[in-house]
Amino acid sequence: MTLAEVLREEGFEEGIEKGKKESLFELAIERLSMKFGVLPSECQEKIATLDLKMLQIFNINIENFKTIEDVKKFLGI
Repeated sequence: MTLAEVLREEGFEEGIEKGKKESLFELAIERLSMKFGVLPSECQEKIATLDLKMLQIFNINIENFKTIEDVKKFLGI
């Protein structure tokens, strides 16, 4: 594999991961908004900083959050 092919493949994989992260972020915000109404900006900002794996874990845990304070506790804010 040439250097150009390796770089193209890495760029493609990074693009896929970025797309997954954006989708999971949007899903989390939508689910939380449906559950709690308008989210504090600090929650949205903190969720935006989560990596792909933490966004997956966060989305799984949304059903367990009873209050917005539970969300903040999970996020460490």
